[in-house]
Amino acid sequence: MKRIRTFFSPLWISLQLILFATASYRVIFCEITASERIWLWILFLSESALCLITIKKQKITRLQYLSALEPVFFTVISIGQIEITSGASYNFHSIPDLFWNIILFLFCYCVLYLLCRNKKAVVILLNMAIVILSIANHYFFEFRSKPLQLSDILLAKTAATVLGNYSFKINFELFYFVLIEIGVIFYCIKMSSPGKMTRSARHALITATFLMFLGISNYKPQINYWNMAEVAETYGYLNSFSAYAREDLKPQKPDDYSPAYVKEILSQYEERTPQSDLPNIIVIMDEAFADLPSTYAFETEPDGMPFFHSMEENTIKGNLMVSVFGGSTANTEWEFLTGNSMALLNGGKNPYQQYLKSAQASIASHLKKFNYQTIAFHPYYAENYSRDSVYPLLGFDQFISINDKLNYNNQIRDLMSDDSDFKNLIDIYENRDKSRPLFLFNVTMQNHGGYSENESSVDVTVTPKNKELQYASLLEYLSLVRETDSAFEDLLDYFSNVSEKIVILIFGDHQPGLSDEIFDKFDSSAYTPEKRQKYYTVPFYLWANFELAPKSNVLASPGYLRAILLDAANVPCSPYDMFLLNCHKTYPAVNFIGYYDQERNLSEFHPETDPELLKQYRMLQYANLFDHKLKGAF
Repeated sequence: MKRIRTFFSPLWISLQLILFATASYRVIFCEITASERIWLWILFLSESALCLITIKKQKITRLQYLSALEPVFFTVISIGQIEITSGASYNFHSIPDLFWNIILFLFCYCVLYLLCRNKKAVVILLNMAIVILSIANHYFFEFRSKPLQLSDILLAKTAATVLGNYSFKINFELFYFVLIEIGVIFYCIKMSSPGKMTRSARHALITATFLMFLGISNYKPQINYWNMAEVAETYGYLNSFSAYAREDLKPQKPDDYSPAYVKEILSQYEERTPQSDLPNIIVIMDEAFADLPSTYAFETEPDGMPFFHSMEENTIKGNLMVSVFGGSTANTEWEFLTGNSMALLNGGKNPYQQYLKSAQASIASHLKKFNYQTIAFHPYYAENYSRDSVYPLLGFDQFISINDKLNYNNQIRDLMSDDSDFKNLIDIYENRDKSRPLFLFNVTMQNHGGYSENESSVDVTVTPKNKELQYASLLEYLSLVRETDSAFEDLLDYFSNVSEKIVILIFGDHQPGLSDEIFDKFDSSAYTPEKRQKYYTVPFYLWANFELAPKSNVLASPGYLRAILLDAANVPCSPYDMFLLNCHKTYPAVNFIGYYDQERNLSEFHPETDPELLKQYRMLQYANLFDHKLKGAF
């Protein structure tokens, strides 16, 4: 033991000097927030105290009593690690909320200790969890501009397939995180195993754990789902993570749910008689497709979407208000295919992973009633978002992915270009079953996140006129959208000359996950729900090669879009689609931030006081998702 102490003491002293030097440098020479300054010193002092107790308590008798505080010091260090590496760290405006973060972590510590009675094992296990969570949350915020939550963890397998497109930089926060971790390693090496716990001590620990459980159960932060970063800054990351997870796991059933009322609502809408000449339908959900110059009112040279902006004849176009930003593509996809809305779930959900375990009514299953051949195409891995298991449940006859033989495979940034993607669409169309109409649903990949920060990896063809906006990542993104514009022009040029009727819909799933700095340059005004909605605005264009009454400046949301498509294509709508069309007339767009009325005023959701039509939408969605006895009605 003496030899170990002799070896580690100089290393511990060196570590403390490095921690002190790095913290001092950051505070004196760098522009940092007040909360980061506090966290730096909390981490340094807590880690110093923990190491001092662990290494010296055998020589200094009075420090023996302080060993009971080891779990508290370790808790403070762990929370500090999470907060200092997060892009939205707790700001100390409400000290009691820091207390609840500590209680939450101590509760986990006590539960694990009661289960295994091994202090060293508990510390190692919890530390590993904190390391993984902190680093994942750090980079998730870097790429998505929001803290990591439970539903994002469910997508870890999908996220892993695109990690190669991102750049992982080690900044000061992560460097300091590593230094603190070395201190925790000291703690684990030098930790002595306590003797057998007495009965009174065990009863005291059980009582304390139970009291903590009661407190945590009754403590409910006021969270909102349009800004988790703000929640994390106010309540702390552990608090916000657990609060969102609690909402995620809540049952979705409306308080006044009634199957009889669901049938009554649907009975008000009658399905139209099928037409004899049903059109072929192609739907393209284009990855990260957004018209940033139009949304944020800045000019580029040249126009980055000249063909899209020129579309007028036989075209319905406008904006969608989606519920995801920078990622979670499958949520927008689920909304379109099913007619449901993320706005009517508790928040933080991922329906593909969480809910689709059996057959689900969708536009694909609806079109199969009219003898449509239903094909899904995605030029990436079939297992992403569990599409390979989900698509058959949604009524698709066939799923074509990157694993299949494709005739066109040109890539941009190691992802299939939209030009090749659209040429593959034509190839699928030409080789379809010509005895029946085709429904082809395509999710592209070209514009996926992971944009270059130093120099564009593609030829820059579009440049903002404002020099302050000429970031490499933005130049790259705008140039990618220009490629989409050109490829879509070629696609419509082909289908303008086919003899069969065809309807083509293209829309974005979400805006690109560019840096906060860029979005702040777009709009530096106060943070309001109306401003936040800009981040969730993407375009859609619906075109037909036959006469179609043109419309522009249409406001909608993904859940409405399938009904708008069916109505425009003159394909019989289901009762649910008829309801969606009716709801769209009154409340043109709904997303997780709120809903718009006919005058385009934005209101936030409040289940108790929401308009009756939106309460009906919530009830129909629950029946569509969970009530197996009523699924045939959709």
